[in-house]
Amino acid sequence: MSLSVQNLDRSKGAESLRGSKAPCEVIPETSSAPYFAFEHGGFEISIISDGYLEIPEEIFTPEVAPRQRSEVLARMETVGRTVHVPANIPVLRYRDELILFDVGGGDKYQATDGRFFQNLQAAGFDPNAVTKIVFTHAHPDHTGATLASDGSLAFPNATYFVGAGEWDYWMDPDFFSKAPEAIHDFGRGAQRDIGAVRERAVMLKPGDDVIPGIRAIDTAGHTPGHLSFELAGEGGLIIAVDAATSEIVAVEHPDWHFGYDTIPELAVRNRRRLLDRASTDKTKLLGFHWTYPGLGFVEVHGNAYRYVPIA
Repeated sequence: MSLSVQNLDRSKGAESLRGSKAPCEVIPETSSAPYFAFEHGGFEISIISDGYLEIPEEIFTPEVAPRQRSEVLARMETVGRTVHVPANIPVLRYRDELILFDVGGGDKYQATDGRFFQNLQAAGFDPNAVTKIVFTHAHPDHTGATLASDGSLAFPNATYFVGAGEWDYWMDPDFFSKAPEAIHDFGRGAQRDIGAVRERAVMLKPGDDVIPGIRAIDTAGHTPGHLSFELAGEGGLIIAVDAATSEIVAVEHPDWHFGYDTIPELAVRNRRRLLDRASTDKTKLLGFHWTYPGLGFVEVHGNAYRYVPIA
């Protein structure tokens, strides 16, 4: 695997990743927003920032004693009682395919996210050239940029992949009578975003391939149909997304509930299973909300795990 930090002003985008630089070599800056790029197997992968989220500290540790909460959150970027959480979107180039894993919040979620579209273009990628978009789950920070401000598709030429379980949950005609009121806003956003691509949607189940070499993994719990994705090559790489939301809280304390997990106990079981597999097999993980760029290994540490960043 080769790694580099590419600058957003480079006009060649993913094409510049071929023959990438030595590990962690920084290209001289001409803008203030460099992006991280690396190669895995036959995939050229860029991590493009969507900005960050502001999440109340109680969401990360809803059942944890105040002292222990303070000790953990002191290691995270916090302002007052709010945690600033990165939002990092993988962009994959493979032959003639340009594949996005989620699209960020756009103008539909928080004022601090929604930077992905402009950062994608600044990195030299053409939104019209995107061939596939994989929705890992339908929370607004992952699907909010599906529609442009005028109501058209922001990525007009893409095919959209959605977990079948995720689709069935959010698009259920009885969703609002079944789901807790606290997630009704999420439900309205999910129905707006994934509903907009109904005619272009391909349903995925765990074990299905997006393309050969990209396989869906069942990591339900954060949402009922949450999927992670395994990339073939070089010992494996799993795009973990929100199966482990924080490399500090969720990795070091995998049994702690996370406030935005729809099915908390299922989320814990699948998080444990994913981290156990990654630590045993020495599989690289890529976390959506981990400290940028969110690429590294996990290793067993006591009764839990520890994150070891690659870069």
